[in-house]
Amino acid sequence: MAFLDKLKGQSDNPNPWIDKATTHFEQGKYHEAVKEFEKAIEIDPENSGICYLMGRSLMYLSKYQDAERYLKRAVAASPENILAWQALGNSLYESGDYQGALQCFDAILKADPSIKDILNKKVDLLELQGNYEQAAETCLKLLEIEPANIRIKERFGILCMRGSDWGRALEAFSGVISADQANTRSMVYTGEILEIIGKNEEALEIYETALKHDPSCIPALYNRAYLLEKVGRYSEAAEAFREINTNNPNDLIAAFRRATDLFWTGAYGECAHTIEMILKKTPDDIKAWQMMGVALELLGEYERAVACYDNVLKAAPAHSETWYHRGICLSGLGRYTEALNCYEHVTEQTGGTGVSWINNNVDLSLFDKDTAETQKGTKASIKKTNLLQMKGDAYMHLGRFHDAYDCYSKILETHPENIAVWRNISECLIRTGESQRVAEALRKVLEAFPNDQGALEKKGIAHLNTGEYEKALECFDAILNEDETNILVWEMRAELLAGMGMAEEALQSLDQILAISPGDQKSLLKKAEILYAMSLPEEAAACLEPIINSGKINLVAWKCYISILETTGRLEEALSAIAELESAGLEEIGLKTQKARILANIGDIEGSAREYEEIIGAHPEQSGLALILGHELEILGRHEEAAAAFEHFVRANREDAGGWREFGRSLGKIGEYVKAAKSFEKAAAFRPEDKGILFDQAMLLLEIGEYKQSADIFDALRGNDPENPAVRRGRAFALAGAKKYSAAKEAFEEYFEKAKESSDNEARKALAEVCEKTGDFDLAAGNYAAVLEENKEDIDTWLRLTNLLRYMSRYEDVIEATDNIAEFEPENIPALKIRGDVLYRLGRYEQASETFQKVLELDDSNRLCRMMFAESLIESGRYKEGLQQFGIALEGSETDPESYYQCAVAQVHMGGYEKAIKFANRVLEKVPNLTGAILLKAHASERMGQFEEALELYEEALRIDSKNHGLWSARGMLLISLGKYNDAGKSFEKALEYGSEDPSAWYGKAVALEQLGKHDSAIEALNKVLEIKPDDSAAVYKKGICLTNLGKYAEASECFEVAFRKERKQKFED
Repeated sequence: MAFLDKLKGQSDNPNPWIDKATTHFEQGKYHEAVKEFEKAIEIDPENSGICYLMGRSLMYLSKYQDAERYLKRAVAASPENILAWQALGNSLYESGDYQGALQCFDAILKADPSIKDILNKKVDLLELQGNYEQAAETCLKLLEIEPANIRIKERFGILCMRGSDWGRALEAFSGVISADQANTRSMVYTGEILEIIGKNEEALEIYETALKHDPSCIPALYNRAYLLEKVGRYSEAAEAFREINTNNPNDLIAAFRRATDLFWTGAYGECAHTIEMILKKTPDDIKAWQMMGVALELLGEYERAVACYDNVLKAAPAHSETWYHRGICLSGLGRYTEALNCYEHVTEQTGGTGVSWINNNVDLSLFDKDTAETQKGTKASIKKTNLLQMKGDAYMHLGRFHDAYDCYSKILETHPENIAVWRNISECLIRTGESQRVAEALRKVLEAFPNDQGALEKKGIAHLNTGEYEKALECFDAILNEDETNILVWEMRAELLAGMGMAEEALQSLDQILAISPGDQKSLLKKAEILYAMSLPEEAAACLEPIINSGKINLVAWKCYISILETTGRLEEALSAIAELESAGLEEIGLKTQKARILANIGDIEGSAREYEEIIGAHPEQSGLALILGHELEILGRHEEAAAAFEHFVRANREDAGGWREFGRSLGKIGEYVKAAKSFEKAAAFRPEDKGILFDQAMLLLEIGEYKQSADIFDALRGNDPENPAVRRGRAFALAGAKKYSAAKEAFEEYFEKAKESSDNEARKALAEVCEKTGDFDLAAGNYAAVLEENKEDIDTWLRLTNLLRYMSRYEDVIEATDNIAEFEPENIPALKIRGDVLYRLGRYEQASETFQKVLELDDSNRLCRMMFAESLIESGRYKEGLQQFGIALEGSETDPESYYQCAVAQVHMGGYEKAIKFANRVLEKVPNLTGAILLKAHASERMGQFEEALELYEEALRIDSKNHGLWSARGMLLISLGKYNDAGKSFEKALEYGSEDPSAWYGKAVALEQLGKHDSAIEALNKVLEIKPDDSAAVYKKGICLTNLGKYAEASECFEVAFRKERKQKFED
């Protein structure tokens, strides 16, 4: 369009579809972009750039196969186009073709091996494929580029760890901790590796260090507790589990482990109390009932102990050890008949052998009468040994293992070859958790009986507890060489190998168990877990299917099976499996959480949200799920409920900056701006360096009109991230809102100078408005024109531009602009009114009257327009019609002050000053202090020569609006007419006090000073006029007069010549 070309400038494009498609693409209108790109490709099918952008658009629409086709064309046309290769790789990745994606990324890296983003994506792909070794090597290349990047170094360590490369993993985590001494996550990883390689003390030290930095670090707390237990430091282990329970009272596993450790340290009272708390929550736990019974038994609380054992026997009536202990307690209570019945149960169920720690080899001849004097010494020695043996057995029975150990040690002082005592010694050490010494004691047993499987098994477990995995494995292998059917040892061997990262060997052990017992569910489940960890989900699922199809609910197996289905994308099957468990009455938090996650993955956000709501309703302490729920409710458009979910989260996690940020965002969406601002303040307080939080806070403040605060935050963000276009844009809007127009103008110009998105019409309109405020009208017009180049049907912008052009007195351009509006909206009343006003100003009264008549045809109630119509008619000589229109305008307007006001204005224009005063008086009857009406009266009085009355009216108006510089100027000009130059000068001073840039006030002041003979001061005032209006010929002429009066004739002559030229030029232009 020629008119807009004149304002902005534009050139033609030989393939017009490219610009249109690119514009749609940049605006995020991808459906429209695809349509335009198709047209562009028809013109230029081998254009790599077009094919690339077409592929990108299709990717945004999730049409990856179509995108792949175009991106392959792009790279075929331009093999050096890195962006096209990258986009093709991303598309293949999204469609699941990981190998193809890798090939694309390798092609990019071949050209430039230093592209970090591609290296990162290659690491992700290799990790997804379970290729941890190559993933680690790729990660190493990233470290070569950024050797100080802690995140990459940590990830390298994790990949090495997954690949069992313990040395390099330790080295990586050590580097992370050196750079970030508070990095507890890397400390935990280091500790786990140290445990695996048997360096338990070092592992404990690193866990202690982690907990110094973060006392609530859950992985460190758990790992430390289990390791203390593993190395036999039960008191410390119990304390560690107590700390875990303090942070999480619902952790029953930690509570049970603490009870176990308290038991082995002899703190039976604390043990019983801890178990009692567990049983309140899980009353069917027979292991807990058994342990509590033994603890109470050892405390002598036999009645309570019997009750505990009864609970065990309800579930396990053939458990001989429980019958045995129940008998002991009943004996302690004097209930011997019942006790005897318990012992009968023990004898029947153990083949007459009793329980394992009852010594059935007591030498009963010890109590026979000695008959041979020569045997007295020997008998005494045997008696003492047997007494120590029985005493030790009794202590063992009572759980006083240290006392039992003392007894057995005294026997060994005289009978070091007594293998049975060495066995008992090892049992004492096992009970006291001294695993290292257990192995030494059992070594003595195995020297005598190398194939003793029980001793080998216990020795293997002892080595396992001390982290001597290879020695443990030797013990288990020795047992299996003698008895290949020992399922328990095969299980321990499999667990050990899996823990050592030897997955294949562990699977072989489990296969041995399944060969012996094909339906062994425990082994099938363990095998599935290992295969799943090896990224073999299909094989893992096959292992679980016999358990799933058995008809019995094994919750652990089912949950593992569901996880596999979810991982492999079989989401509908996973949901069906969960439904089957629910129909069986199993409702567990983890299961419902998994269900919610799967529903979200299949796109059923509403169903997912419903599950999360049920979980949180039943378990409000699961606050982390409230965050997920909030996000899903946002997607569903349920913003008030989302805000409630985020509030639930932050109430439980008051120092979580991310939670406060999300809460603030949701509050902003429901109009709770004050609360939203407070939420962002909290988020920023917890993470003052988080640019995202600060940006959201600034945008909210911008939205609610707190422009100064918003601008301050944007200034801080700009200092940290000067190249961020969103920050530059937001700052410009904030400065504009704060009325810092010059700064806002610079900010918008900087934004557009550096922004890739040049068609940001909202920002460009804002820049145009700011330019209007700063007086840069041409620049404002140019920006409005740029907006209209993008959207020629934007009527609002056309009207803004038209009003601006009218203000700039570019009346011909205004008419052309209204012509353009008429192309799209021929009956746009605002445009027609502006057009009529401009035609009137140009003296084209006939055309103006025609335009106003058209407005009245559309809206005959518009009195102001009718008044202008009337004036246009009168100016064009159609007086009778004009008066008729005035009559219509005033018809029925007796109670309407605005109509009287317009009549007064019209009368002033027509020279009917007396009538104007009457109409103004009628306005003032309704609105007594309307300065506009008073000013009209003053103006009319002045025109009628009633200067004193006019002066009085100006005084009255100024009493109402004392800071109106226009009133002060008008008063000054009247005082000049009255010859009161001194008072006039003071009036102009007041005008300049309230409007320093008003050239008419400066000119009036100059006239007053000139009349008072103060020519130098008058010249200063006239210079000020010329600074503001350089083309003001009257000011130049007046300056010449002042210079003449000062005798500066040469300068005065020059002023007169300049004034003459300006006047002649103005007349020529007119």
